[in-house]
Amino acid sequence: MAQKTRCTRTKLATTSVCILLALALLPLVALAAELPPLPPPPPLPPLPAPANITGATLELHVQFSQAWPWATVPWQDLWTVVQREKSVGGGWCDVAGWQGGLDSVAIGTDGQITGQKAWWVAKEDLGRGTYRWLVYKGEGGDLLATSDPFNPPDASGRPVTVELPLAP
Repeated sequence: MAQKTRCTRTKLATTSVCILLALALLPLVALAAELPPLPPPPPLPPLPAPANITGATLELHVQFSQAWPWATVPWQDLWTVVQREKSVGGGWCDVAGWQGGLDSVAIGTDGQITGQKAWWVAKEDLGRGTYRWLVYKGEGGDLLATSDPFNPPDASGRPVTVELPLAP
């Protein structure tokens, strides 16, 4: 019987606490109902216009010969350099920043293996100068091939692709 009385007292105490809590929160609910509505949020600023990307790509496609010595000269070891023809005195000079290994290699449906390298030509360089590609057997290695001179992309932004056969 004492246990039943203790259980009843616990239920009564819990119920009392819940009622007191509800009564304590009642003024807050009423106060919230009396608040004026919030003003609408300010409009979002307009999105900026997309950046006008100007420039174009300059691409080298190296066609490997069927006899390429893949075991001793893997495509990852090749080094490409873009040179610009000097406007005074002739000759050629390396273009700073346009040097590096091939980006990738693809196998065509005809089985031809082609290596690719691409550089971005900024707007101020579009249509200016005469260039050529050089391919070396590694950075600082022997020269393997030199492309014919070509002009960079013009103001139209169309890419320029240079095809260069490569034999060992």
